Amino acid sequence: LANTRLTPYSKGENMSIEVTQISLDKFEQRQLDFSRSDFMQSAAFARTQLAMGSYVGLEAVEITDGDRLIGQSIITYRPHMKFFKKACIYQGPLMDYSDLALVKAVISAIELYVKKKAQILEFHSSIENLIYNDKLEVEEEKNKDLFDMICNLGFNRSIDRTGSGSIDQIFVKRLEQFTDAEDIYKSFYSSLRGSIKKYKDSHIRIKELSMDELPEFYDILEKTSERKSFFIQPLEYFETIKAEFGENAKFLKAYIDCEEYTKYLDDNIALFENRIAELSERGQSKKTKGLITDAKDQLGSYQKRKREFEALNITTPTVNLSSYLFICYGDEVIFLFGGSYAEYMHLGGATMLNWEMIKYAHINGYPRYNFYGTIETDQAINSTGNYNFKKSFGGNLILLGGSFTKTLSPLVKFLDKIRN
Repeated sequence: LANTRLTPYSKGENMSIEVTQISLDKFEQRQLDFSRSDFMQSAAFARTQLAMGSYVGLEAVEITDGDRLIGQSIITYRPHMKFFKKACIYQGPLMDYSDLALVKAVISAIELYVKKKAQILEFHSSIENLIYNDKLEVEEEKNKDLFDMICNLGFNRSIDRTGSGSIDQIFVKRLEQFTDAEDIYKSFYSSLRGSIKKYKDSHIRIKELSMDELPEFYDILEKTSERKSFFIQPLEYFETIKAEFGENAKFLKAYIDCEEYTKYLDDNIALFENRIAELSERGQSKKTKGLITDAKDQLGSYQKRKREFEALNITTPTVNLSSYLFICYGDEVIFLFGGSYAEYMHLGGATMLNWEMIKYAHINGYPRYNFYGTIETDQAINSTGNYNFKKSFGGNLILLGGSFTKTLSPLVKFLDKIRN
């Protein structure tokens, strides 16, 4: 197996860092032994990428100092220009980042290792940088010394807030402080609590999809990608994720029971019609007039919802609303891929899917619920967009370290300079 050894480094410490290629099976045995694991640094995800032929090369490596295991990493190789390669490490390597001297030695060893195979080295960091409050003000800055040290090694740092390249901006709700689902529910914005009650009463149901049912998920994802103009992998990619991650890859759909929903609307329309009739027979006191006004508002709301539902011309007993893939890995549940049919978005499928999986995460001991890539923060002032939806559940927007890129070949550096 290929390996490279870095000569002892560091201030007063003797470190002899070795990077050695290992099998994915060996990688898998220890992939959760590190303080900050990530599904993109897992054997299951690596096998998914290999099955899809996503890269020109992929390997697992271990990082050791003598007999001591320091870290592990999945390294992928992408083409660069026509004749060159870029070595990419997504959300890794897996290791302890609190010891800056050790991190520096490891990065230098990895650089030496990939230099034989690639002309560019790129890290996509999952390390937290800026923590924001709900007013999008910086609440805390973390790991500045770490990022400065990496840049001082000759890496250029970039951050993609759009999510089009790498996931550099996430939204996370911590769950460990809550005692139960009711406690979590109380932490939501009042508007979200009202929506959850409304959608639950409207007979929105949640179902986990089997492998054979994944085309239902994919149809919704495909329609969403067409509407929002983002790239998606083929269905086979998601089938491979399900095969590799097993029960830890949960494809869920939200659907509505049309008959039950119609009955619910009719029952409430009748209830408020009778309520108005009953109140109208009383004396016209100020209090009674107020009650009649409230009842008419409620009646009008249910009548409007019925008209909107009838206008959809649904002829099936149930109809799918939204579907998402959630990855349960390490210390978090991640809200990863999916979408909603545009015409049914007002029925709340996405809201109920997230609420279901937040409860699942808490019950099963996951301390983090990660809404993952979070964009459209510029729309927060208008209370619309991707960020605003996730913010209603409570939590923090987190800016990650971003991407660190270093060109290892003088020739490629020269050619890139000409191209740009």
